[in-house]
Amino acid sequence: MTSIPSKISEFEIVPIEEFSQEKAVWGYYVNSTAPINAEDLVQKVNQKENPLTQQRLREIADYLVNSENPQIVISVHGYGTRRSEAQKRYRKIYKYVTENCEPEKPNETVFIGYRWPAENPTKDDPQPPSNKPTTIGDKLNYAFQSLPTLLTIVLSFGLILGVITAFLIIARPFLVGHATAQFITLALVAIVSFFGTKAILKKTDLQDLLPRLPIYILLGGLLIGGLGIFLPLQLNGIVNGLFVILLILFILSVGIILALLALRLSTYLRDRNRAMNYGVVDLVELIRQIDQAVIECRQSEDIRIKLNFLGHSMGCFVVTNVVRILSDVFDTESINKQPSNYIGRVFSLGRLILVAPDISIDSIMPVRSNFLRSALRRCEEAYLFSNEGDLALRLASTAVNYISFPARTRFRGYRLGNLTVQRFADEYDYRNQRLTEKDYGIVNNKNGQIESPYCCLEIRASNREHQQLDELVPVGQVDKEIVKGSDVSTINLQDVRVADRFTYFDCTDYCDFTDSEPNIATGVVSQSLKKSALVVFDYLRLSIAYFVKGEINTHGGFFYGNLSQQLMYELAFLGFQGLLDNLKQGKNRDEQIQELSQRCCEKYIQVVIAPERVCV
Repeated sequence: MTSIPSKISEFEIVPIEEFSQEKAVWGYYVNSTAPINAEDLVQKVNQKENPLTQQRLREIADYLVNSENPQIVISVHGYGTRRSEAQKRYRKIYKYVTENCEPEKPNETVFIGYRWPAENPTKDDPQPPSNKPTTIGDKLNYAFQSLPTLLTIVLSFGLILGVITAFLIIARPFLVGHATAQFITLALVAIVSFFGTKAILKKTDLQDLLPRLPIYILLGGLLIGGLGIFLPLQLNGIVNGLFVILLILFILSVGIILALLALRLSTYLRDRNRAMNYGVVDLVELIRQIDQAVIECRQSEDIRIKLNFLGHSMGCFVVTNVVRILSDVFDTESINKQPSNYIGRVFSLGRLILVAPDISIDSIMPVRSNFLRSALRRCEEAYLFSNEGDLALRLASTAVNYISFPARTRFRGYRLGNLTVQRFADEYDYRNQRLTEKDYGIVNNKNGQIESPYCCLEIRASNREHQQLDELVPVGQVDKEIVKGSDVSTINLQDVRVADRFTYFDCTDYCDFTDSEPNIATGVVSQSLKKSALVVFDYLRLSIAYFVKGEINTHGGFFYGNLSQQLMYELAFLGFQGLLDNLKQGKNRDEQIQELSQRCCEKYIQVVIAPERVCV
């Protein structure tokens, strides 16, 4: 057997637990070795220094080659997830799967819990070179140390001179005519100007680069101090007007710097950069290395290993971009918009499960090609879990994407995880209604006819601000783009509309037993108010429950509810038919789908099912 070519330095592979060759599901943690910060040491994992990585790849390849129906399920975490938190979740998924989803035959599935180097806003696990936890204080220090030179100059002028100006506006009436107080105040202004600037330069590590800056700010402070202290009270109106204008300018300059510091400390944009440049690239390399290992171990030429993905939050961004890279968009089948689900030499794309996806809402209503559309064309099944009360997406992600996503309206700036099932007739429907039990379960099955998911979904900000996808981009416009230059009679529009490929689980009102509350059914991802739309007061209560009390996890609660776990994990490991068989064994498909609808109805989940899931 030849060795795997090229260095293996992008990831480390560790078994979740010890397992025998006959076990039906093997589980591994796979950690990208990319550092959180560019200056951190990269953990070296290559053939010479750690042969275990190569050995694990061969183990995985041997296991899959000896399977009749081999598959890999890859779970990817979201933004701000610490390594310990990711491993805890993957261990939990693996435990659930081995207890509930193991197929009868051995050697079927390899589960990979993949961690890319996300940065938690408050505290990170130990990192090289110090191998100590990185706290919020450390992050603040790093934020100042990496502040660009120009921004440091602006911050120094704005903060120091702003404080002096504000003080003089207040103290000026008490200083005029008191010579001793005037000179003491001027001396204090000089001290604050010089040493305050020195302190900022020390914090930002720019003492050597900007040695004259304290002198310049000292001169500026003395000029402002001289005007405020020594000009007579008869000019009070002019002086105060000038000082107010200066103070406003100083506040604006400091405010801009503080806003940038806040964006950095939120780690959202930094994590998005890591997700694209580390997470995506390293996961593609992992799959490439498995492909190579399987090629070397396979007994025959016709082996096909199904790849399934379970992504959460920003992990959905990683997953869909990985699928896009793995797909060959230049082959003939792809150009004809009917690509095979085969990728590479041994893989085929299976199931795609997106949980609270931090992806643009624009990705499922395209009037042009996009990364999700190219990924979906190759997947056998696709599912999406969302929640109207998802505060992480509705606040942090939407706010940050306000400055980065090219949209003219609020609705087009929302995330895919904000997408919910339609509860209003149109944009001008302002009803404040309560939902009843009949409003839950599969809602787009109208007397045996499956309504297009695209026409059943909407974005809601309140009962007075909401729009359906069909109102944002009319379905006719989408269809025109799809069929442009093609023979309409040869195209099934529901097969190629991106939105219609997904089955949607709107968990806004989801009420169930959870890991922390196994005996009391509670709201899992929101407070299960069963209202047509959440309003400001509802979001306030939900924020207290999420941020202060820690009672509800609006972004990750899907991983703690009993039914939501069953849906996500069994769809990922068994597929839609496997889930139906587990729900109601030995019945026909229609009865099984009805059972799924009933289970979701009992837990107040709204489901919009993809037509292809029903019309097999």
